[in-house]
Amino acid sequence: TSTSEATIRAESSGKLTRVYKKLGDTVYAGAVLAEFENSSERAQVLQAEGAYDAAKASKDITRINNTTIGSSLAESKTAALTTISSAYNTMDDVIHSKTDSFFNSPRSENAKFELSVPDASLMYTIESTRVTIEKILTARNARNRTLTTASDLVTELTAVQKEAEIIKTYLDDLATAYSKALENSSYSQQTIEAGKVSVGIARSSLSATISSLTSMRSSLVASINA
Repeated sequence: TSTSEATIRAESSGKLTRVYKKLGDTVYAGAVLAEFENSSERAQVLQAEGAYDAAKASKDITRINNTTIGSSLAESKTAALTTISSAYNTMDDVIHSKTDSFFNSPRSENAKFELSVPDASLMYTIESTRVTIEKILTARNARNRTLTTASDLVTELTAVQKEAEIIKTYLDDLATAYSKALENSSYSQQTIEAGKVSVGIARSSLSATISSLTSMRSSLVASINA
């Protein structure tokens, strides 16, 4: 039984979205009592993650340029395999982790974009392309497991780049949808803005990946022709 009362103050103001404790509950040190609306904070985290991803991709491109030019063909092929694998990981991340949160059943044939967007044609394009992308990712994951340094990696790099460009176009469409999205009882404007930030980060990350694939293909061709 408590012997005194304490006034609890938050470090920032905002709308309470959840309260986990009620009067009379036992509370231990470190327990979460309530949550505030935190869309803007989550957006800041996503921006930081995006900046990190972009910096990492830039570093990878520099490493590829520095290590594959003038290197042996075997080293170039090994670097190409790494680039292809990294590209798949990025594509998987931007879809499943960064942009699927506003979908219902995004990995199924019935993927449904849940934001209210007054553009039926755009909505159809986004939903049908999302179904196609899931097939692309599944096939790419399976294909990558069969690749070796004996594979035609130049052709494979070209194929992965085309897949990445399909996803990039899809992300461009998503960005347009977010700019047209209407606030409703399910999705506040803050939530929509946070999603918009996430899509922007995904686009930047994928653009860097496409650049790395282009660079790697050029380096591999140079090694083959050396």
